Amino acid sequence: MDQIRPLCLGLQRNLSLAYEVAGPLVHVSKEHHVQKKNAQLENEKDQSSILRAGFEDSKHRALTSHECSLEESKKKRQDRHAASGSVKVGKEAKFLRQKNVDFLEGICGQRKKDAEEKLDMKGCELVEKKHLLAVEQKLKLAEEEIQMYKRRVEELQQEMQESEDIFKYRELAFFLTC
Repeated sequence: MDQIRPLCLGLQRNLSLAYEVAGPLVHVSKEHHVQKKNAQLENEKDQSSILRAGFEDSKHRALTSHECSLEESKKKRQDRHAASGSVKVGKEAKFLRQKNVDFLEGICGQRKKDAEEKLDMKGCELVEKKHLLAVEQKLKLAEEEIQMYKRRVEELQQEMQESEDIFKYRELAFFLTC
């Protein structure tokens, strides 16, 4: 429409200049010519409005088509994103599970080592206790033997004293009888 308006104005100026030059002779034909030009202008306006309507309609169809394709591509992109997101979530979940398993295995491994060390310590303590019991038993037997030998020594000392006393008495009795 904007392009047609300057053309119409230009045509009107040209017509008015032509009528001024031709003067009154052309006045009758001027009206006819003006009517013809007006009819042409109306025809051109109608054609331009039809073209504009067709252009706007095709533009509208193109925009609608473009919007639909944008919406479709947006939906496809969202679907791909959701799919990749679910894959990503799955991978993250698998990674976290593996991390938890590794962590729990680490804890279990540490507990197992601690239990083994504790068992080793208890085993060592048990061996030490057995060894200590054996030593205590040997010590008890040794003390009993010592007590037995002390009694035997006392008995022997007593016997010796008795033997000496008997010897002295016999010696004295021998000297007295002699």
